[in-house]
Amino acid sequence: MKKILLILNIVFAASLRLCAQAPLPANPTFKRVFTYGKAIGTSVQDMAISGDTAISFTHALEKVYLLDLTKKKKIGKLRIETDPKVHCNTVSFGSRYAPTDKWPLLYVAQSSNRHTSNVYRMVGKDLQLVQTITWAGYKNALTAFDNADKSHIYVIAWNGKEDRNPRIFKIATPSIKESDISIDLSNETDYFSFNYINKFEVVQGVTVKDGMMYQVRGFKDGGQLAVFDLNAKKQVRLISLPLLGITAEPEGIAFQGDKLWICDQQSNMFVMQ
Repeated sequence: MKKILLILNIVFAASLRLCAQAPLPANPTFKRVFTYGKAIGTSVQDMAISGDTAISFTHALEKVYLLDLTKKKKIGKLRIETDPKVHCNTVSFGSRYAPTDKWPLLYVAQSSNRHTSNVYRMVGKDLQLVQTITWAGYKNALTAFDNADKSHIYVIAWNGKEDRNPRIFKIATPSIKESDISIDLSNETDYFSFNYINKFEVVQGVTVKDGMMYQVRGFKDGGQLAVFDLNAKKQVRLISLPLLGITAEPEGIAFQGDKLWICDQQSNMFVMQ
């Protein structure tokens, strides 16, 4: 009897581990919860979530919106000088600049040379640039942190639109002490590659939770949600978003606890059921 109980305990523990590692339900669905109403002429990009507040960026920092996910509405904007070089393709929270800061640092992908990230500190309603990181060795680079580990940063890098095999690097988070730094990714060894299936695929937004990376890709009527197991270093899911009701270009993606949110280019906010 003891042996049977031991076997049952082992099976139960293994089942719990598998459930904890499951990136998505077998058949996920999404519900449009609200539309926050972007300014005319702006292009919604990625977002980050802390608590019940989402921070949604538009191209060139034209608008940076604060959204209350509980009240389902826009509650304000952050102040920052518009910069056409900053596309805001990916947005991710790092660690705090100072222990007393309310918000963590925000790492935002540029597009001036397409392989640079800006690091911003939120002071009141102002975004202050504290560092620019150049990811040398590749033409394009996007960045994201795991929600549970800020000691390392993930960098998705590739060489132009003809490169259909991007690489995902895991590197130690650079010190924030220097305002401008350059890191040569060609010297990094902790990475793996993935393959695009068709020529229309392009990463639009990225979030990482508990060792799983979630990418929204593609354009109108062709959006995808790709999921990677970063510990196993492989893609584990590829889901068509139009089949789930997200037909506009997917742009922002972030978790609120265990809730996965996606924002499209029209500022529609969807949550996974």
